[in-house]
Amino acid sequence: MSVNTSDVITDWYQQYSESIFKYVLMMIRDYQQAEDLTHDTFIKAYKSYSSYKGKSKPKTWLYRIAHNITIDFIRKQKTLIVFKNFFHTKAENDPLPEDIVAIRENSRELYKALGRLKSTYREVIILRKIKNFSIKETSTILKWSDNKVKTTLYRAIPALEKELVKEGFTYEKKRSPEDVIFDRSLKDLNQNIIWKQENKSNLQYRVSCSIKKMDQKSSKYNNLKYASSVGILLVFLLLGYKFILSNNLLDESSTYFNHNQSQNNVITEDGNEQPKEGDKDNAINADRRFVSKEEMLREIDLRLPTYTPSQMNTTSQFIIIKHPEGTKTAEVKYDGNSSFYLHFTQSEIGEGVDAINHVKHVMYPNEKPVEMIVNGNPAFLLLENDSSYYSTLHIVTENYFITLSTHGIEKEEIMKVANSIDLTGLSN
Repeated sequence: MSVNTSDVITDWYQQYSESIFKYVLMMIRDYQQAEDLTHDTFIKAYKSYSSYKGKSKPKTWLYRIAHNITIDFIRKQKTLIVFKNFFHTKAENDPLPEDIVAIRENSRELYKALGRLKSTYREVIILRKIKNFSIKETSTILKWSDNKVKTTLYRAIPALEKELVKEGFTYEKKRSPEDVIFDRSLKDLNQNIIWKQENKSNLQYRVSCSIKKMDQKSSKYNNLKYASSVGILLVFLLLGYKFILSNNLLDESSTYFNHNQSQNNVITEDGNEQPKEGDKDNAINADRRFVSKEEMLREIDLRLPTYTPSQMNTTSQFIIIKHPEGTKTAEVKYDGNSSFYLHFTQSEIGEGVDAINHVKHVMYPNEKPVEMIVNGNPAFLLLENDSSYYSTLHIVTENYFITLSTHGIEKEEIMKVANSIDLTGLSN
């Protein structure tokens, strides 16, 4: 990674970090996480800089990365919120401390109303009406068609109006038939979120430190690779090519470098997240560890789907989460590529928990999942717009709460997966 890359990222941070922070904050309504995800956006941009070809503006490219990171966080939180609310009681959102970020009084109702919209509506309003991206730029950031951007915005605006009416929000009159009645208020919201300069500078320091650490690791690896290459050359000279082949030294060396190179893979803005230490899942103080399928079967009465879409890889990741209350969750990730994935979770339901009421009134108070029956058990499907976005299916048995989180999978395929799960005996 060249020194120039660090300079470019530093320059981009100065230009775009505040805009990206506000975008993330409006998406997730959590200032601490918004700072963390802003940090992650610029670190991913640094890692992926070689893939930036200049086909879009730097700001659009950075927003594409920020979108992926933010939506991945929201998707994980949809699963985690099940566990957090089953075992803990907490206010919906923490207040915004005045010393970190502030929202002027005349924009607070709009900020809250925006946060109650489904994520697709919220994001398209932010990008088009608050951040003033063009239809083409918005479609690039979201990887949607131009028509989808238009139709989603067309549906999102009335939904926001409805939320504002509930709050008794008053807005200016239309200036023209095409004008959104609160266009001016939306534009003001971006200006009325105030991120203190001190915190912006502190985050820049964090970004710089992270880049320096990556540079040091890369330098150590390159030095080790060079030294090892020289060593191999000396072995060739001293012992001879045939002897080395007979002892598989080349294979071992190649395996070593391939393994270490995998730890420094360039992550494009469309890339999948790899498991890493200190995952945010630990925020609920649970014991989360990767296990084999056999270990998972010993821990929980696992009921995996027998059918998975053809886009999914045959390999899976198996994770067991042990909660402080003694209940367990099994998580299985069937990764396809950046456009397709399927995640399965099966969680033991704590004593006295009304899971059905929890889905309706806690998880989705402002959305209406489709209610259905899957293999004799109540289920709830939230299909966001179409298969190109994120969808969630919850199945409730007496003893377990099962969730299928998908991306890029059609509704018919989701139902095939759900119906292939043997739920026999999961209710008393």
